[in-house]
Formats: sequence, structure tokens, C-alpha cells
Amino acid sequence: MSKSMHYTRGFVLLALVPSFAAAGGNPRLAFETASLPEPEDLPADEILPASAYYALLEVMTQQLGDRHFPARAGVSIARSGMPVLRDARNHSSTISEFLVRHQILFRKAVTNAVYELSPDGARGK
Repeated sequence: MSKSMHYTRGFVLLALVPSFAAAGGNPRLAFETASLPEPEDLPADEILPASAYYALLEVMTQQLGDRHFPARAGVSIARSGMPVLRDARNHSSTISEFLVRHQILFRKAVTNAVYELSPDGARGK
């Protein structure tokens, strides 16, 4: 997530929970400390300020006393795949179909991003 994005969704915060719990953290305490509702009460599609994500990640890192937690959580999330991306992959028969599905998911997930797709594979802005 880029710091230029001002909003995020609940599922982005919830994606941190399995890695945090596996490292021995208490997700409820972390969410409470970051002034967020308990993980069970946070709707996956709720729009939140991006600062909530950074605050939660900082709280989790401090509670574990592990400055490498954000990197390990990122690797864990990437390896497991977000369920919506796995579903998009499984329902696509071509790469271009997957990219279209991914674009639709991305547009639903963020509300202030500026992006473009390039057919030549060049990096988007």
C-alpha cells in the first residue's frame, strides 16, 4: 500500500491478523490499542483511513518486539494469496481475463488511486 493512498478497506487490515497471531501476538489487543473495532467486528468492505493500517502495523510490530514483522507479514500474505485474488485466478482462463478481474477488484478496494494498464507490460503510474 502506498502512503499516497488516503483510504483502505477492512480486509487489508484483517490480512495482517493470521501472521500476527502466528507470531504470538494478540490481535484483539492490537486492534484495541490502534483504536479499531475488534477483528470479528470489522467488516471486510468497510472504508477506513489508510493511517489506520499504518497505526495497526506499528502497534503489532511494537507488541511483538520484532522490527522485521512487517516484512514477514507481507511475505506471508503474498504466499497465501488474498482469497479474492485466488478466486479471480481460478475463474480466469487467460492472463488478460485475470488482469481485467484484478482491475475490477482493485477499483472496488481503493477509491483514490490513479493507475493505468499498459499493454506492453510497462509499469503503471
